[in-house]
Formats: sequence, C-alpha cells, structure tokens
Amino acid sequence: MLGLDAERWLASAAPLDRQLVTSEQMQRGQHERVGMLMFRDETTLTSGRALMRPVFDALFRAAVDDEFGMYCVNHYETGDAFRPHQDYFDGTVVIATISGEREFDVYRREDEDDVFLEVEATCTLTPGSILLLDGYSNRGHAARCLRGPSVSVVADIASRPDFG
Repeated sequence: MLGLDAERWLASAAPLDRQLVTSEQMQRGQHERVGMLMFRDETTLTSGRALMRPVFDALFRAAVDDEFGMYCVNHYETGDAFRPHQDYFDGTVVIATISGEREFDVYRREDEDDVFLEVEATCTLTPGSILLLDGYSNRGHAARCLRGPSVSVVADIASRPDFG
C-alpha cells in the first residue's frame, strides 16, 4: 500500500476507532441514528490527521511540507448510506477505509451540478483501501455500508500549479 506497511497503518487506526465508539456523539447518535455519522470535532480530526499524514506523505511526496485538509471521519453501520453528492473542491480528496466494507459509486458527469442519473463505476472499499477523487472533475459519488461497523477518514489537498 503506497510503500506503507498496511498492517502497521491499520493497527495505528485502532485508537481512532475506539475513540469514535466511546464518543458522546456516538452515544447520542445510536439512539437517533438514521444513517452514517460524520465526526468533525477537534479531537477526532486531530486523530484522523495523524493517521492520514503517512498516506499523504506517500501519495504527494513533493508536497510533504504542505498542509492537507482534514475534513471528517465517517462511521457506518451495515445498511447505512451516504447519498449521492459532489464535493466542490479544487484538488484531490482522499478517503481511507480503516474498518468494515463499503460499496462506493461514482456517477457519470452531467451537464448540471447535483444531478446523479447513471453510476459509471462501482468499487468495494475494505480496510486499507485508499480512494482518490479528482476534485476538478467533481463527479457525484455515494457510499453504502455492506459490512459494519465501517470507518473512513476523509482528507484533501489543494492542487498546486508547481506540483508535477
């Protein structure tokens, strides 16, 4: 996996996984849960950033000193879904799966934004999967949890004109 030791990287994710399970948001969310839970609190984002640092170092070697954005950590149970959406980001979105299994759809580009008619590609994300989304093409995408709990970490890096 990108020159990283996948087993060691996944093992380093265990504290983040435990942190989510014991969080106040998870305890509240379990009672009113209607789908995926998105965590954006500072403690979770800090843990997610530490987990994603080696991934970004491996993917964007020339950009090692650049900051990447830590967007969220998502928690799914079996059957949860994240509806089709677009990210509107000029750069690369990186989604790392640390547990569970999700099916991920990418939609054909339509002439209008926020229109999702035809799935163009589907892949299955398992622990250790790293998915890259090109923000410039801004393709619609969606996820469904096949085997939960499933946790994904979502971060991004803005494009650089001098990176090549």
